Amino acid sequence: MKRDEQANKLSLAFSVENRPGTLAAALQELAQERTNLTKIESRPVHGRPWEYVFYVDCQIHTPAAAARALAALKPHCAMVKELGRYQEAERG
Repeated sequence: MKRDEQANKLSLAFSVENRPGTLAAALQELAQERTNLTKIESRPVHGRPWEYVFYVDCQIHTPAAAARALAALKPHCAMVKELGRYQEAERG
């Protein structure tokens, strides 16, 4: 995947086990890397009751911070997938 070195936003998908606190633990890892969560959306996994994939957008400060955040998520998640890094649109 080609990465934009000027990227300040990260989109990813992840899933966690259906146990109390697993989502909070995953989100805490993102907070530890000082990412700013701008969107979270849950979608059910077809054919698997009570299983969800979470789609997240967050602001990042450096490519290294994004890599650390992804690595930190992996021990807490059943699946982690980076969907893209890009420059956030300017608001005007």
